[in-house]
Amino acid sequence: MVVLAVVRVPKCTAWAVVPKLFAVALDLHFPSPRLRRATWGALVVLFVRVAQTRSATSTASWSGSRFHAVVESCSDGDTCRVNLDSNLPPVFGSRIGIRVRGIDAAELRGARCPLERCLAVDARDALRVLVAGRNTTLDDCGRDKYFRLLCDIRVANEDVGQRLMADGYAVAYGGSGPRHDWCAPPEHRDTSALAKRARRCGGS
Repeated sequence: MVVLAVVRVPKCTAWAVVPKLFAVALDLHFPSPRLRRATWGALVVLFVRVAQTRSATSTASWSGSRFHAVVESCSDGDTCRVNLDSNLPPVFGSRIGIRVRGIDAAELRGARCPLERCLAVDARDALRVLVAGRNTTLDDCGRDKYFRLLCDIRVANEDVGQRLMADGYAVAYGGSGPRHDWCAPPEHRDTSALAKRARRCGGS
């Protein structure tokens, strides 16, 4: 049985204590996965509660399961870094990686062929045009099986993932099952936006 106690700590003290608690938890050996999950869950809740007391002038504002942030950079067609809060402790960092939920774009770093690399550069540049330096709304955020942060991203009320798919820069992907083969040339009769981009990148 796991018992979590409620401890009241002054806000100024809590903000200094939270990163130390995370550091301690990293060094602990948990006897069971259940205890590990409970401990980390309690720390995350504590962090969110403390973060919500910070100044409203920060670059990100929390509102339930939705928050707003400025996109600083994009490394490929489905991954960006956002500035959540410049006042966060160093243990959390000020730039957090966010993946666009529900899509898959060609890999830039792990490109397996020239075609995939070309498509990856195009997708990254398109995503940068859509979101870089702009205020975005991040909805329904959660972790995938690799513990990466996934969010529905909107800019000016437009769904970024849907836009990337419509313009041929990405395909739908729910996180399981076979992934799109970016090195496969498009079929001759394929007139989709994705196929057209592949042909412009040298795909036959």
